[in-house]
Amino acid sequence: MFSIYRGRWEYKYFRKTASTAFAANTLVAEGSGDDIIEPADSSDTAVVGIILQTIASTDSDYADNTRVLVAVPLDASSEMLADTSSTIAVTDEGELMDLTDEKTVNQAASSADIVKLKQFVSATTGVFTVNKKAFV
Repeated sequence: MFSIYRGRWEYKYFRKTASTAFAANTLVAEGSGDDIIEPADSSDTAVVGIILQTIASTDSDYADNTRVLVAVPLDASSEMLADTSSTIAVTDEGELMDLTDEKTVNQAASSADIVKLKQFVSATTGVFTVNKKAFV
């Protein structure tokens, strides 16, 4: 999961992809269409920010493109605390990494280079910045 750690963040509303579940405190990426977001995954090339609410199939607007609140990093100093799907070490600080999914960073992959490890916290948690931002 991702959470704001420090730096400059802005709160914006984006249209969610219809009929798609979102977990709060996960990364979202640009979806298909203007101002549409979707859960981020390992194939995304840019991140919009951290969605701040859960969207479930039981929600009355689940099948709609309603707007949801997203925390958007304003610059390269906007840091977030994140979990990793593989072990990280202090020696990984400064490295670019990919995502495993919307909930975790994949230390073992570096092709899209979506996030950068700024600070080691533990073997499965680090402070990251977004390396590639989407339409913001």
